[in-house]
Amino acid sequence: MKEMKLFLGPQHPGMHGNASVHMFVDGDIIKRSYLLPGMLYRGFEKQMERKLWVNNIALIPRVCVPEPDINEMAFASGAEKLLKLEIPERAHWIRMII
Repeated sequence: MKEMKLFLGPQHPGMHGNASVHMFVDGDIIKRSYLLPGMLYRGFEKQMERKLWVNNIALIPRVCVPEPDINEMAFASGAEKLLKLEIPERAHWIRMII
């Protein structure tokens, strides 16, 4: 079978800079792969270590520019569980819509 190159990462050509993986496959066997970390990694984790959780909310959308909503949801629900906070019913319904 002929070797084929698969590209896993942002699919829009304007989304360069994000992490991606280039895989070379022969049928269902991966022959080799290369991780391209991209140029958008700016050490958010290290920046967030030194701040209060409430101050990190503004950084969360910048972690992954193409899909910020899911990161905000994960951070907010994680903080709520750690702090044992209950969200209002309206917030629950808004999250279901998003």
